Parts: sequence; structure tokens; C-alpha cells
Amino acid sequence: MNKNSYDCHRKPDNCDQSELKEVGDFNWRFIPHLEEGRIQGMAIVMPNERNGQVDWLPVVQGPAPSNQTAWGWDGNQDKPTLTPSLLLEKVVKVDPLTKEQVWHGHMTAGRLESC
Repeated sequence: MNKNSYDCHRKPDNCDQSELKEVGDFNWRFIPHLEEGRIQGMAIVMPNERNGQVDWLPVVQGPAPSNQTAWGWDGNQDKPTLTPSLLLEKVVKVDPLTKEQVWHGHMTAGRLESC
């Protein structure tokens, strides 16, 4: 499992995913049909084996909801903190029901910190 930590780098909001290239590159996504100007989530390149694939993290400002449908966010758009921790897993090819941890950590003050 990857145990490295990474600084995050904010890119232009709603930019094309091709601009998110390095681990820690992120931007905010706004959902047009919802409340104007409301951030709905983060597109981010996480530490994984998928060579820069972008992951989507739904967020809500304040604590994470109890039903775990989104991460809680502190409201800082440049150096965000998300709760709870982030866990990346991959399916093991031999047994699709088995998952292997790829990276586990926290996003704190704009840094991905490995556990």
C-alpha cells in the first residue's frame, strides 16, 4: 500500500479533467441545476495505480452526513480539509469480491496525509 503524503494543488474550477495530471491536483465542481454557486464536489487525482485517473468526491460544507453520502468539508477552497478519512481500494483480479487497499489517509489543510 502507498504510504506517501502529497501536497494538493487547486486548478481552475470546472476545468477539463485533462488539466488534473499530478497526484493532489484538484478542482471544485458545481452542479448547474442545483443552488447557484454551491460546490457539490471535488475532482482530484488520488494516490493510486491508475496513472492520473481523476476521482470524484462529493462534499458538503460542515460535518460529513451520518449516511456517509459525502465528505464533510471545512469550507476552505484553496487548502481544504475533508472528513472522514479517504480510503482507496482496488478489486483483486482473482476474486472480484476481494478488495485491496491502495491508499488510506486524510486531506488536511490541502495535503493528502497517509495513515
